Amino acid sequence: MTVLIQSSKEGFRRCGVAHSKSPTKYEDGDFTEDQLIILMDEPKLSVKIIPDKSVRDDSLPEEPEKGELDPSVLSAARKAIEAGDIISSGAPDIKAMEAILGSDVTKEQRDQAFDTIRAEAKE
Repeated sequence: MTVLIQSSKEGFRRCGVAHSKSPTKYEDGDFTEDQLIILMDEPKLSVKIIPDKSVRDDSLPEEPEKGELDPSVLSAARKAIEAGDIISSGAPDIKAMEAILGSDVTKEQRDQAFDTIRAEAKE
């Protein structure tokens, strides 16, 4: 996979890297999974994960395992809420999440992410 990171502030540091206002390409292994989650949760950074072209789409599962939440969807939900892009229930707006992720988000994914965020807030 390839990771593209763009900062809203030139030289903003996160995970040991000074990030640029210009999109910067990082290769698989440049960041740990935990670091990627930190980067995706950072409001000053735009992070896009691009799967390897060598992976055929038909070799990927049709849907994530039931009950599993993609960390990038959770991150997009948090960013949408922080930006005030919410619906009347307080849940993040799906269109805002899609704009952050650069891919489609289902109502079920949004609801699962929102449930996770609410559970974390109660802890």
